[in-house]
Amino acid sequence: TGIRKKLGVATILISLRSASLPGYPTALGARLGPPLPSREPSSGPGAAPLRVPCAEHWPGRVMFTALFTALAGLLLLPLLLHLACPYLFRDLRFFLKVARVLHRVRSYAARSPPRTILELFTERARRAPRKPLVLFREEVHTYEQVDKRSSQVARALREHAGLQQGDCLALFMGNEPAYIWIWLGLAKLGCAMACLNYHIRAKSLLHCFQCSGAKVLLAAPELKAAVEEILPALKEENVRVFYLSRTSDTEGVDSFIDKMEVVSDEPIPHSWRSNVNSKTPTMYIYTSGTTGLPKAAVITHERMLLACGLFITSGVTSEDIVYNALPLYHSAALLIGVHGCIMQGATLALRSKFSASQFWVDCRKYNATVILYIGELLRYLCNVPKVISSIVQRLQLGNSSSTEMVYPCAISPSTPQHKRKKGGAFGRGRKRMGHVGAKPLFLC
Repeated sequence: TGIRKKLGVATILISLRSASLPGYPTALGARLGPPLPSREPSSGPGAAPLRVPCAEHWPGRVMFTALFTALAGLLLLPLLLHLACPYLFRDLRFFLKVARVLHRVRSYAARSPPRTILELFTERARRAPRKPLVLFREEVHTYEQVDKRSSQVARALREHAGLQQGDCLALFMGNEPAYIWIWLGLAKLGCAMACLNYHIRAKSLLHCFQCSGAKVLLAAPELKAAVEEILPALKEENVRVFYLSRTSDTEGVDSFIDKMEVVSDEPIPHSWRSNVNSKTPTMYIYTSGTTGLPKAAVITHERMLLACGLFITSGVTSEDIVYNALPLYHSAALLIGVHGCIMQGATLALRSKFSASQFWVDCRKYNATVILYIGELLRYLCNVPKVISSIVQRLQLGNSSSTEMVYPCAISPSTPQHKRKKGGAFGRGRKRMGHVGAKPLFLC
């Protein structure tokens, strides 16, 4: 910006000088032609002649002045745009990134068979099999390990639950690595997954299950009480129910892990999902139910790729470690966090449940470079007593309803970039007060 200002001022001075001086610089005269003829009026007897250039004999002078004026205008234009709209060029770059994401998603959808997150995942597993995909507590799960476990999930569900492509399974469990490979296993079968909120019970839980059209319920054993509450209604509909455990002491509920461990982990043939296209539903994510019963949002393969675009436009790379304490049934955690990591080849550090006191401890433990947040989460973090002063974060990605809560964290020197998604549109972070989370000019 400083260089533009100097160039603009210098160009204006040159233009004004060329327009006002009675001649033009000698160095330029050799190119523009011979010196001007002059009139020599005298102001009195013995006065020295005064040379006055004749404009009609120098048509090149007008062109020369116009050229310099136009050049000055071109040099000043970026400065004027910057003063009028300081973030225009950032927004333009962001807009171009979004356009590239849209082009990529459309090109993936146009292929036959379409290119989905599953194909991207299997490619990552082949190229970097030992790269960690999930960090959970003291566990490390590589891309190769997750790929093999998801193949076992697909075979076990096909053999013991009778799932075929086009069917749906409802998953009722908290944050743990199995959540990820169960979804990938369903994707290998061409099946959809209903992401049930593990906090809901009774009528709401049964409603969410029924509106998804699921044929199978797979639940965590610690949610046994909630499952038994709706089990009679599920049995009336001939729904298969499994616990994610090796044994089950509930009548009418089978175990699943013991069946998964005995099947092959060889790659699943593409014929098992041959009818899948970019518009095929792959996931159902539910609203919170604050205005009534929860409602299911249908997520297709195409929409899933679009959601991953936030990681691309935000500059997340395969070298990043993304810390997530959000529930995986939420779109910010699953669509953006998990699938974004798969698309970019990054690593996900997963916590079972959000803890304000342990959040920054975990970030330091996993050497996290990106965090995900929603709603009031940052307010809780900013109110935690400062116990760690050397945490270095590169990026925050999140969705909140106001900008007040993110000021203290977003403008902190330890967090140079903050980007926010609001109302389903990607937000561009600002680095000064009052612009945190502001949306680009093109998306307003």
